[in-house]
Amino acid sequence: MCRDLNYLFEQKDTRVVQASANGWTLERLRVIAILNSFNRVVVGPLSAAYRTETKSGLGRETPIQYGERLEISSKTAGRVRPALDAFERLATESGLKRHWLNISRTSDLVWAIGSRDDDGEGNDGGQESNE
Repeated sequence: MCRDLNYLFEQKDTRVVQASANGWTLERLRVIAILNSFNRVVVGPLSAAYRTETKSGLGRETPIQYGERLEISSKTAGRVRPALDAFERLATESGLKRHWLNISRTSDLVWAIGSRDDDGEGNDGGQESNE
C-alpha cells in the first residue's frame, strides 16, 4: 500500500492533490496506510477467529491456526480480546474513521481521507435525512 501511495504522490494524482489541500502529508497518509494494512492482515483475521457466534464452531470447538505460533480456540480467545480492544482504542483516540482501516485500494483510501464529504461510512456525505 505504501508503494502505491508513493506512486500516487509521484503522479500528482487528483486524490492526492485533494488530500494535500486538506492538510494530509505523505507521512500522515503512510501512517494510515500502515494501520490499514495491519488491520486487514492481522487484526481482521484475529477478530474473525475470536468471534464466538459462528455456526461452524470455528474458534470454539475447532481451533484456528494463525501462522505457526498462534492458535485461537475457546481456551486462548480471552487473550486475543485485549489486543483487539487496544487497536480499536488506538484508532478511535487517534481520530481515525473506522472504515478507513477496511478500505482495500490505496486510491480509495486516499480519496476517503482527503474528502471533506466523507461521513465515516462512505455513503451519504454526512447529510442526515429528515424522514
